[in-house]
Amino acid sequence: MNLRHLLYAAIAASALPAIVFAAAPNRPVNKRPIYNGVGQSNNVTLIATVYSDPDGSPHRTSRWQISTSSSFSPLAWDEFTATAKTNITVPEGVLTNCTRYYWHVQYEDNTGAWSPWSTTTFFQTIDLPWIAPEGSTNPMGVARGIFPGRVAWARTSDATLWNGVTTSYWLQSFNNYQPAVDLILSNVLLALTGQATCTGAWDALFRSFNETNGRGLAGYVAGEKIAIKANYVGCHNWEGNPQSLYNYHHDAMTSP
Repeated sequence: MNLRHLLYAAIAASALPAIVFAAAPNRPVNKRPIYNGVGQSNNVTLIATVYSDPDGSPHRTSRWQISTSSSFSPLAWDEFTATAKTNITVPEGVLTNCTRYYWHVQYEDNTGAWSPWSTTTFFQTIDLPWIAPEGSTNPMGVARGIFPGRVAWARTSDATLWNGVTTSYWLQSFNNYQPAVDLILSNVLLALTGQATCTGAWDALFRSFNETNGRGLAGYVAGEKIAIKANYVGCHNWEGNPQSLYNYHHDAMTSP
């Protein structure tokens, strides 16, 4: 190859269009339902964070997956949205009651590049209603609250670190796992008030209380406090002779 051939090759190469590889969209984050959110409807709405892309490519579609297994095999639902969406409502017939489901989502930009899957979270659908064999009973008293008569309940075995073997007790504070306790309290607050955030839930409780007590529809004011009545769990323990008051202990420490 002589100098003329090299020159022609350089000119031809310079005429070729530059190949640009689009960056994939950023990984979305699962927002709702909250992690380990219990009592979710079978038509739950999945919500992820707002779409973003490093090179500004617009959002084209999203892919949503739900499974009863954290490995996503088998899949209970695998849905591509026809438009750029960051939330979707699960249709009838996909989910069943009293079941834990794992979910994640990924976004596609208009170049065909897909984001990584969001970090998997899970939720649990609502239990089937229990019907007493003797039928319903007449309510007692007057229903009160933001949603009169509503009772919110949540549980998790993660609230205690006790292994059931050591000489300590599950109800002792050093056996409590506070993040799990905080989580179930948050779940109850959101379910009780119908709010999407804990800040909104506390504010709704204060507004409801103040309005009920003739103080107007006023929200939280710095310095105000709210009392939480703990449900105590009584544990009766006898050592030696059950009739001996000396060896009788009554532990009434708060359950996790």
